[in-house]
Amino acid sequence: MGGGFSDLLTVCSIGCREAATGQVSSSYAHPVASMVAAIMRNTLFRFVSFVAFPLLAALFGVYLMTFDLLDRVSVDANKADRDRSAQLAQSVIVMVQSRLKSMVEDNSLWDDAVRNTSIAFDKDWVEDTWGVLSGVGSNYDYFALVDRSRLEALTSYTGGVETMVSVDQYFNGQLGLFLDKFPAPLADHMTLSGLIKSEKGIAAIAAAPIMPTSSDVAFDPGRPLMFVMAKTLSPDYVAELGQQHVVDGLTLVPPVVDGSAILLQGPDDQPIAGLQWTDRKPGDVAFASVSGKTYMSLGFLSLVIAGTIGLCWWLFDHIAEREAASRHAAYHDPLTGLKNRAALAEAFSRLQEKQNEPIALAYADLDGFKDVNDTYDHQAGDDLIRLIASGMSHLACKGAFISRLGGDEFVAMFTGGNALGQAELFSQRLIGSLKDPIDLNGRFAKVGASVGIASGETRAMTFAEAMRQADVAMYEAKRTGKNRICFYAASLDAARDVENQVVSALRSFIAAQSMELAYQPIVRADTHAIAAVEVLARWPKGSVPFFTPDQFIPIAERNGLMDELGELILSTACTEIASWGDIRASINMSPVQLRNPATVPRALDIIRRSGIDPRRIEFEITENALVDDFDKAQAQIAELRNAGVMVALDDFGSGYSSVGYLRKMSFDRIKIDRSIVSQIFEGKREQAIAHGTIVMANGMAAEVTAEGIETSEQASILRLAGCNELQGYFFHRPLPAADLRLLMGAGSRCVRKTG
Repeated sequence: MGGGFSDLLTVCSIGCREAATGQVSSSYAHPVASMVAAIMRNTLFRFVSFVAFPLLAALFGVYLMTFDLLDRVSVDANKADRDRSAQLAQSVIVMVQSRLKSMVEDNSLWDDAVRNTSIAFDKDWVEDTWGVLSGVGSNYDYFALVDRSRLEALTSYTGGVETMVSVDQYFNGQLGLFLDKFPAPLADHMTLSGLIKSEKGIAAIAAAPIMPTSSDVAFDPGRPLMFVMAKTLSPDYVAELGQQHVVDGLTLVPPVVDGSAILLQGPDDQPIAGLQWTDRKPGDVAFASVSGKTYMSLGFLSLVIAGTIGLCWWLFDHIAEREAASRHAAYHDPLTGLKNRAALAEAFSRLQEKQNEPIALAYADLDGFKDVNDTYDHQAGDDLIRLIASGMSHLACKGAFISRLGGDEFVAMFTGGNALGQAELFSQRLIGSLKDPIDLNGRFAKVGASVGIASGETRAMTFAEAMRQADVAMYEAKRTGKNRICFYAASLDAARDVENQVVSALRSFIAAQSMELAYQPIVRADTHAIAAVEVLARWPKGSVPFFTPDQFIPIAERNGLMDELGELILSTACTEIASWGDIRASINMSPVQLRNPATVPRALDIIRRSGIDPRRIEFEITENALVDDFDKAQAQIAELRNAGVMVALDDFGSGYSSVGYLRKMSFDRIKIDRSIVSQIFEGKREQAIAHGTIVMANGMAAEVTAEGIETSEQASILRLAGCNELQGYFFHRPLPAADLRLLMGAGSRCVRKTG
């Protein structure tokens, strides 16, 4: 009897709720409807007498309370959104000042800066190091060296050009007030930042005394020069910052004290500008969407539902709660609260049942998320996922379906005539929102997003095919550099097949130890004698189809083969160079390898087992590998150098290089990127950049190598500029080991090869 009653409760609860929602299943429709009708006939008089009339009065009160509650929620939502926007707007200005302050601190606390400014003022050095760069990039647009005692500039630059306007005039007479915040005399180095008026408008400013880091540099602390940098907060720049931090209409306004803007203070602690933005007022939007007809419908529906609940409450209260929880769990992600894959599939299916219309899926996978879990812990990873999921609803347009598939994968679905455009806009906003590191309670995580977009019509594709196409496009985005958008095309399927073919071939090469190597000579700049060779992986001859390193190396990195491939390259190189005298072998270390804590111990074990001098092995590491995880990279490099292995910084000058950042890590060699070398004869500006790059490289390493030498003129000028070694096609292309042995047997002095 107990089992039968339980079954009856289940049937009634499901039937009543499904009848109310219009989703009665075919197997239960007729029995449930008959049962409910019988119950209602038998209890009609009691329901009307004791439930209906009292309920009408109660529902009227509920209606008024609902209206008041909606109004309160609307007001609270508007206030919460404005408070959030205010915090973001303030953080934008703080971020600009912090970035400028960090740059000033890096450049002012520097032995070379003291030597070339305070001890003996070298204007050309100052121009090449700081002046020219005031017109390059977005970090600063004004630079000056200021004698604090006289409030005069030894030199100043704006937009990359020296300016004749006095520093006091440029800052509207407020620079003195700003510099007065420094104590006198200055015993220790310190950096201050703030906001100030300039002739170009409101600007972020940072200053610090130029001081040495070494005690052996002569220096008079009584009258240090002040190193000053500023960045103008132009309307376009402020608007761009607002877009990056999802603050609509961010702009600077006059400092009117009316509560509508955040007041920004100058050096005299008086307001100099206001920071204003456009409130989205989500509460007003939500409240406006509820019309009078909706309230009337709600009131009528409330009567019907209330009567049904009054009759059925004692039957299915606890069952309804359990089923609701189960349904929510079945269609929602427990970590973020977003809809899950099952809900996405169901929504896609409902769209297919309607009229045929355009649809687009944006499949996003986070770049670098695994490193967050490895560096911190899984709790930090969960916090990061929740933060990103929360931001996605703000980035997508109204009506978008946002879901989390699991791990670090998300899918946003868009419908309508502009579905593809909305998917692209959402993807751009997502990638833009992840440009800056994310603060996880004081621990900063840097991730990006690779997004694949698939589009079509609801009746022209299945859910599985739509997801497959979006997934293929997403992996193509990762393959071509990550942190970007890729649209699905039929040709990508062929590319995916090629990648699988390369992965299979690489696994067989690694198992058979059959990867081939080529060696490109590196020569001394003064004698052109071979000093080293760069080791380059090559696809084995006779293997069809044939792939170049720039094709198979990224595939190996993406598919977890780079560690094994790197060990094979190192082992083969150690064996082949063992009999080549004291020639040094320079081997590239992938960022993927550097992130693996087992890479260095395994590499050192291979070198020890080969029996060669560890000083003959040099690992080349790019700046990107350092930026991914500086502390881990620093520890790995220190372990290599402590074992006698040399470490070179590769591709120096190809991207943004912070001198202060790189100075914290020791390198045996800096390799100047071929992009600097190729531009050295294009003009005075390019020569200045190339010369400045070599000066910086010389300041950080004992040896400097220039890559990509293709002419004798390039070789000559780079030798005179301070390069110790040269590498490029002017001397030799990469050679097989046998050809290189013949070359070295003919004499160690290189001649130009044209083949």
